[in-house]
Amino acid sequence: MRDNSYAIAITITIAIAVLSLMHITASPKIIPFAYDDKLKHCLAYFVLTCSWFFALDSSNKFAKYSFRMGIAIFLYGILMEFLQHHYTNYRQGDMFDILANSFGIFLAAMGYRRLVKLVKHHIVQL
Repeated sequence: MRDNSYAIAITITIAIAVLSLMHITASPKIIPFAYDDKLKHCLAYFVLTCSWFFALDSSNKFAKYSFRMGIAIFLYGILMEFLQHHYTNYRQGDMFDILANSFGIFLAAMGYRRLVKLVKHHIVQL
């Protein structure tokens, strides 16, 4: 999986762009509450950030580039909202989506190392 880490991160990045810009009539609710869309944004950007951090970690570039990658992912989220607002008539850009994206990035940045240790610990026990 480490050999494909950049391909996986690129695929997730493209998938988020496609899902952000495509026309979706009804989205299934993950958890039935009013702000489930924000939860989806947070989760998507958490996964996106972790995938890029894993790719950087796999190539021993995590320490040098992780902060820059976090900023790049944040700007990518803003770009997606901008494109939704200006280039689609079926989606709208939302500042709260940017906030939810940012929270997902923040959670990944704060918890990535712990998550890796947890996964390694469980794999060793298997």
